Amino acid sequence: MSPALLHLNHYHRHLPVFDMVDEDGSGLIDQEEMTRLLNSLGKILSQEEIDKGFAKLDKDSSGSIDFDEFYTWYKEVQESKNSSS
Repeated sequence: MSPALLHLNHYHRHLPVFDMVDEDGSGLIDQEEMTRLLNSLGKILSQEEIDKGFAKLDKDSSGSIDFDEFYTWYKEVQESKNSSS
């Protein structure tokens, strides 16, 4: 498989994760959806912590996280997990 196809395949495998977080199906993750995700994972954060984390993911400062922003973050988390194993 070519590197481009491999990347595309990997990219689309993570779409279900994004869709699970994007509860309203808008194609974007808003701060409320992200907060619910964190809470469901047992991460109870202050509003300030949530705001900072959300702003870090929201690279274009649009007020929501699109799939590309989510994928970039998700890929970094997965690579970090793999390198610490």
